[in-house]
Amino acid sequence: MILEARAVAQPRIGAEEAEFSEYLRGVALGSYARNHSLIRLGRDASFWHPENEPTLHRFAVFVHEYLHFIHNYSTVVGLYDFFVQLRLVRLYCSTVDSEGKSHGERVLSSGEQEESRSVLAWRRHLRGSAGGNALNALRRAKAHPPLMRIESSDFQLVIGPQKIDAHHVSAIFDASELGVGLASIEIQLGGDVLMEGCAIEAECLLYEKFGASAGEVRKQLPAYPYLTARAVFEGIAGFSPTSGFLCRVCVLALQSTDPGAAFVQLAEACKIADLSVRESDLIRIFLANSKDFFRSAVQLILEESLQREVAPFATRGLAGRGLQRMAGWANDLFNRRLEDEFFELGPVETMPDLVPMVAMLRSLPTCPVVQEIDTSTDSQELLYFSEIEVPVELTREIGAAQALFHLTDAHTFNGVFSETPPAVSRACPFFKACRAPLATASPEICGRRPWESFSPAATEGCFYSAGVICSRGRSDL
Repeated sequence: MILEARAVAQPRIGAEEAEFSEYLRGVALGSYARNHSLIRLGRDASFWHPENEPTLHRFAVFVHEYLHFIHNYSTVVGLYDFFVQLRLVRLYCSTVDSEGKSHGERVLSSGEQEESRSVLAWRRHLRGSAGGNALNALRRAKAHPPLMRIESSDFQLVIGPQKIDAHHVSAIFDASELGVGLASIEIQLGGDVLMEGCAIEAECLLYEKFGASAGEVRKQLPAYPYLTARAVFEGIAGFSPTSGFLCRVCVLALQSTDPGAAFVQLAEACKIADLSVRESDLIRIFLANSKDFFRSAVQLILEESLQREVAPFATRGLAGRGLQRMAGWANDLFNRRLEDEFFELGPVETMPDLVPMVAMLRSLPTCPVVQEIDTSTDSQELLYFSEIEVPVELTREIGAAQALFHLTDAHTFNGVFSETPPAVSRACPFFKACRAPLATASPEICGRRPWESFSPAATEGCFYSAGVICSRGRSDL
């Protein structure tokens, strides 16, 4: 779609508090799938749906999910997560025969099997994790429980010839008031909590710009994962930061391969600092201390690591070219961050003036978005935000790369690659937005086994079939 500024209506908060609360606690407002770089917007939540009033509530949902996309490709944590996806795809392709079927982990060498487990462990470390009991308890909590302590331990990941020193950092929270029979709950801190914390605080900034209370916004939210970063920071630093300050601390922590440890260190530095030191001065100090390291790390990533990870896919047709496009996203966004460390937050802080936000959207890489069009017909639409009409070839390349990521993810569970026949049932990410004949003729394939969309005899196909074509890696099966 061609971007154009839309007026953002004043939020109706106070007299419509019940409606506001229901909206913020909605479970299908929007999402961002980091495993295949795709935003989803619900029918009633989409700011871009032509029949929706462009309210602040809807714009906040979009900004939240769009920040996830930006952080996926402009932070060290996000980009290393992209590297993990590439490593997993490369290994997965080694299990796939000429018919596009995976034969599972058993056909990998012992070294490849060990590498796949190490790569998945690396991703868990980068993202962080929480046990089922913690998730269920915190998602129902009316307020985030207080921090009791931080626990940390050193470990080393071995991925091929590479050794990565890292630190497990867990936050232990008091669960005695949650009514779940647990004295405490543990969350391993990582990029997930920090990205969600930053995105929700950016929403709070938006609401504040329209006269609403950030505190009232937070009261309506599930405690995890949205308020966990704030709970950790306040528990360590001993004060409640503004939304803008906490956004920046989260972004700084995401510029580390140890995001949980970095976040805790920043919070501890705030505790030590004299309380008379202004938040803006603290940010300047943090930037001065980390600027040289960040610039050298980015230079290494863009000039060496990124191309090294993408290069093995150069001959994989549409998906290979799509992965190069994604590497281009990272290159553009990291260079933007070198110019302005918090470039994504400035347009949020200029609201209600929408012009800087639209200018940013126009200047940044095209981000794929699926929005629900009609819930009664279950129809969706695939959008690409751009100043000009997006070339068909670009959409096919990005779609094939997203499908290749999705295909790998569908065959990856419990830490191993499964064979294609028993692979987990999972719908094609473009199913309801797809106009390919197969989506109408055989919806059970697109909705449950999209890898069957590929036929060796076919000369053309959908995004997913292009992804399957590119996955074929073994001629000996």
